[in-house]
Amino acid sequence: MTKLKGRQKAKARKQKRITVAASKQSYKKQMLSKILKYDNEALKKKCVDVAVGTNVSETIKTMKKVLGCTENGVGLAASQIGILDRIILIKPDARKTKITVMINPEIISHSEEKKYGIEGCLSYPKTYAPVERYAWVEVKYFAPVEKTSPGANGGKYYDGSWEERTFKSKPGTIDGIAIQHEIEHLDEGHCQIHDWWDDMEGKQKELQEIFENKGKPEEIVSSNNDVVESEDLKREKAEALASEVVEDIETLAEAIESGEDITTKTI
Repeated sequence: MTKLKGRQKAKARKQKRITVAASKQSYKKQMLSKILKYDNEALKKKCVDVAVGTNVSETIKTMKKVLGCTENGVGLAASQIGILDRIILIKPDARKTKITVMINPEIISHSEEKKYGIEGCLSYPKTYAPVERYAWVEVKYFAPVEKTSPGANGGKYYDGSWEERTFKSKPGTIDGIAIQHEIEHLDEGHCQIHDWWDDMEGKQKELQEIFENKGKPEEIVSSNNDVVESEDLKREKAEALASEVVEDIETLAEAIESGEDITTKTI
């Protein structure tokens, strides 16, 4: 076989990079297409408990692939890919690769205090809204037992066995917010972002009345409970929220316009 030289070798390397990039893009598009959007009937249905010991390896595997292909995703509920089982995935940060699997998650305790933060949802692209959540939650769930195949190239796999665990989030952290958001998908059939997408004008009016009745927030503070997102999306969200959602609340609007993540004290 003739060995490639000079320009031919460089051209071959470039073509290989193009082919690999196209393959990755195609794979990513395929995975993201599994996320159900907007008014899909599956997003309106409540999920059911998974029978203890059921092997849900394939569901978890698919969910991990989908979440891993998102740009800003920090959580995913099984119903978002059309599987009505009580399974959620949580990431502590969109840029991290670590994913926690929670089967049959249940919030067993939470803070008395609630805070508002800006949230988005993979099933409602480019829809961002202020949502009130508990400052922290403690959740009980089952975790699939991960094992490693024998041999030098052994990979990770699930054998169908579970362990019961509990997790308590720290106040204001994104994992606590994501847990509440994803469990909402399981329990309510949809999350609160759906309500904003479905009736933006009505929700704006409702929020306006809350602020008018309770007064302006006492304090605006920086928080990590927002989804990690691109600068373009931050600007788009800031403009939309500043002009439509809380336009008459000066302090909140200023915080949004400056690009800060926001929470308020209980209102």
